Amino acid sequence: MKTQRRKRSRRINKGNLAILMVIAVAALALIAAGGAWLLSNREPAFMKSKTASSEVLKDKSKDVLLAVYYPQSEDSTFLAALSQNAENIFNDLKTQTDGYQKEKKPLMIKADYQMNVTQDRYVSLEYTIARNENETVEERQQAYFYDLAEHQWIEASSLLDEAALKWLAANLRVQLKNDENTQAAAYTLPVIEATAWDSGNYSNFTLKDGMLIFNFPAGMVSEKAYRWEFPISNLGEHFLLDVGQGRLPENNVRIAPRLIDPDKPMVALTFDDGPHPINTPQLLNLLQHYDGAATFFMQGMRVEKYPETTLMVINSASEAASHSYNHPKLTKLKGDNLLFQLNRTTELVQELTGWQVTIKHFRPPYGASNALVKENSAYPLIMWGIDTMDWKTLDPVQTVDNTMASVKDGAIVLMHDIHAETVTAVEALLPKLIEAGYQLVSVDEMLNAKGVEAYNGQRVYSAYDIKD
Repeated sequence: MKTQRRKRSRRINKGNLAILMVIAVAALALIAAGGAWLLSNREPAFMKSKTASSEVLKDKSKDVLLAVYYPQSEDSTFLAALSQNAENIFNDLKTQTDGYQKEKKPLMIKADYQMNVTQDRYVSLEYTIARNENETVEERQQAYFYDLAEHQWIEASSLLDEAALKWLAANLRVQLKNDENTQAAAYTLPVIEATAWDSGNYSNFTLKDGMLIFNFPAGMVSEKAYRWEFPISNLGEHFLLDVGQGRLPENNVRIAPRLIDPDKPMVALTFDDGPHPINTPQLLNLLQHYDGAATFFMQGMRVEKYPETTLMVINSASEAASHSYNHPKLTKLKGDNLLFQLNRTTELVQELTGWQVTIKHFRPPYGASNALVKENSAYPLIMWGIDTMDWKTLDPVQTVDNTMASVKDGAIVLMHDIHAETVTAVEALLPKLIEAGYQLVSVDEMLNAKGVEAYNGQRVYSAYDIKD
């Protein structure tokens, strides 16, 4: 009996072996025909949706596996919009894979979503698009807004006005400079450009729990993908959608203070003889675009003539300073006439701002000073180390060349915002200075960062050149 059992056992093992051989041959055939993941109906775990109640668009080949998931809804109009949106994503991704040929494993791309509804009306739909190529996974996020009441998609960029964009740019730049993972690149031109207050830079965000959640792809503001949250209420009325989160009064918008790195080179651009109703705002916009500030030495008579432009300077990151009332040579004045020229511009700025702002620095017209001027000045006298000669040449190229030929850490550069040619020059100059490693700062920022204390009446030619 024992012998018979052993023989039967051998016959069974031979049968099993035959079955295994058939399976193996079939498996090899499948692998040769298409990819190992086709051996079963189960897709790789990577391709499965993490979201319930989803439908999916799929495309399979031996080289590419593509899946786009989208949510379901009892609202037929909304469902049609969701389906069409998913189809658009699908077609775009499929186009990007045209002609792709695998090396070892098929390229796998999955678009999966998270959805949040605010006020029972506004839908934030965030897709995470993951690309798995040879076991290397890269992800990016793409956000969409839908209005359930109006049954339409909303362009995210249309929800932010110009003021909102400027405040977002200011706060994000401070965030990047404070983050040890991003601070090294935060001062570079590509990141400064990527954080500029262009609507395209701030169009990829979702709305959740009173926060705007911005997604920046890898390589935009940091080496890796960067996610940044900002309270909606901090934008006040400048977020153009009432989502019931509470709003700050316009004058209480929370803007992070500028960060100046004392260990990095810096240069103080200065502009005389303004404000100018056209040129000065253009310069302020350029400076903000490049995460910069400057000092505007204004004439009191022009402060009276252009109060709105003056307020633009005061409310910017730049510094408002005095250049006398109407630009006389101070060395020819004495008594009340001298005091009027030294102090009247400050009085006008204080009156304009309800005595909330005062002037810290003064530039004597023509750079002319004497013992009497220095004795009566309630401010340090800010001179310059680099005269661009912009007022004389009216040549933007020459203005740029004159600056770049002499610029160094702590330099004070003289220009004039009453000339349109100077605006053209500054547009070309700012990225050159940043690429050369300079921070664009006001005189006040530079002296504070360098730990320099200039006393009333002292002549300041640079952060390192101060004379009695």
